[in-house]
Amino acid sequence: MFDVLAKRETPILDKRARETALHVVHNIIFAIIVFMTVSYVLFLWGIDVTPLLASAGIAGLAVGLALKDPLENFFYGILLALDPSFRVGDVVEIDGTLGTIHDIGLRNTKIVTFNGDLVTLPNATIARARIVNYHLPKDVVRVSVRVGASYDEDPEEVKRTLVEVAGNSPYVLKDPAPQALFLEFGDFALIYELRFWTKLSNKMAALDDVNTRIWKAFREKGIEIPYPITTVYMKSTGS
Repeated sequence: MFDVLAKRETPILDKRARETALHVVHNIIFAIIVFMTVSYVLFLWGIDVTPLLASAGIAGLAVGLALKDPLENFFYGILLALDPSFRVGDVVEIDGTLGTIHDIGLRNTKIVTFNGDLVTLPNATIARARIVNYHLPKDVVRVSVRVGASYDEDPEEVKRTLVEVAGNSPYVLKDPAPQALFLEFGDFALIYELRFWTKLSNKMAALDDVNTRIWKAFREKGIEIPYPITTVYMKSTGS
């Protein structure tokens, strides 16, 4: 798994977010102007709009109760469209669904998972869920790689090799610097963890490149990567 860079910053409205917000506000203002214009014209014609408004209020209440969920999704869709931290193209995780935001509609939001599946989530569900946005505050993630080395190897040498390997990868960022830790005494090996930072878009390429470099570096330096071995002792008994 990977973690988002710990530094937090207040997201700034970018061009895409501003355009979405202006579009939603424009539609709302247009609807209000149309309603006020129609009411004023009816008033000029001498038509009492009070009974109409009362009837519309009762009808609106009935319709609102019948369409509670669609209306709820509609209003939450407006809020999500105005939220600068929830944008089309961002990689997010919502209720266990991890993928890229494909479309933010007024009723639901579509997310394309890394397997290529299209998942549609109601906006009301998203508004109540815990959302992890991997593009904010920056599209930088931390990758952790665990590797075992023989008990005969010097831990300092192993950690130094892991840091050098990460530093030589073109996908690994220099700041924050890579870090190697000696985690535990395993059953068959000493367990180390290499941590490094990379761009979100380069995560898989960085993981592949670093793993390959670790294998080559360990082989060149003679650092053994042990694997489980079971030794069976057979005792012979005289007949």
